[in-house]
Amino acid sequence: MKRYSLFLSLLLTFAWATTLSAQSLAGISVEARSVPIVVYVDNTQVCNPTYSCYVALPRGNYRVRIEMALERLRPRQRVIYDRNFYFSGYGTEYIDAERYISRDNVYPGDRDDYGHPNRDYPFVTNSKGYRLRPIAQQTYQALREELKRANFKSDVEKVMALYPADAGVTAQQFKDLCSVPTFDSSRLVVARVLASQVLDIENCIKMSDIFSFSSSENEVRDLLRKELDFRYGYNKGW
Repeated sequence: MKRYSLFLSLLLTFAWATTLSAQSLAGISVEARSVPIVVYVDNTQVCNPTYSCYVALPRGNYRVRIEMALERLRPRQRVIYDRNFYFSGYGTEYIDAERYISRDNVYPGDRDDYGHPNRDYPFVTNSKGYRLRPIAQQTYQALREELKRANFKSDVEKVMALYPADAGVTAQQFKDLCSVPTFDSSRLVVARVLASQVLDIENCIKMSDIFSFSSSENEVRDLLRKELDFRYGYNKGW
């Protein structure tokens, strides 16, 4: 019976939005700030990698497990919270996952003796929790052609909305794709989507040759800084 109730509650599970009102469902709210997490209730995954998750639950005893969505860590290293608890079925129980996250686990050995990012890892996990794989050349060329045909900002937005979440680009490809649209407003649409997808993000230093306005350049640089800091805890020199 509890399994059936849990299944029904999963239909009401969603990423916690700031607009959620206090009058809503009873359940648990799990939040993190520095790394995406995955939440399990009674060994059932109830959310995709996210920074904030709400799970509607009926009254009962549950086991809650929270894992960091970082595939480079061993399975046991990902687990930051694993406890049994009784839920009354009223109100919201809050779990601050951030307090259980160790910075040593989030960034294990990501810097060399000089404090620069270590590129020995066979893959990169971005701040959205996706393990990036190099974009196929055919896909890259097709994307470039679609951006060429996109005459308006709204067209560019439609093209980039279809971008694969796990497709990684090189710094050179990032700069190339951002340069395709004619105007900064459209170039920013591309940059905002791709900033978290750059595999060698530390090489995205010079951006002034892409954007016409310094405000556009500064916005993209900030996005890249945040992504670099998430991955390596390092953005010195930017």
